[in-house]
Amino acid sequence: MVAMTPDGKWCSVEEAVGIAGCTDGLIRLRLREGRLEGWKANERAWMVSVQGCHALRQELAPHSNARKAEAAAKESASKASRKRRKSR
Repeated sequence: MVAMTPDGKWCSVEEAVGIAGCTDGLIRLRLREGRLEGWKANERAWMVSVQGCHALRQELAPHSNARKAEAAAKESASKASRKRRKSR
């Protein structure tokens, strides 16, 4: 179910994933822990604060960039190692 309230302040978990750039599992975990503002629309569906999703994206951004940089460094080192082995 993709839904956003007419005022644009609340969205579904599916839309929250797109806004925050993380998994639905993390969105649901944060909702259950009270670390992300939201409310239960019914037994299964949550409505999530759009503002909270943007804040979560900002919170996760430095970690995401650090992981990407680390992965790129490892890949670069791996390529250099393979080149050294081939040239022997």
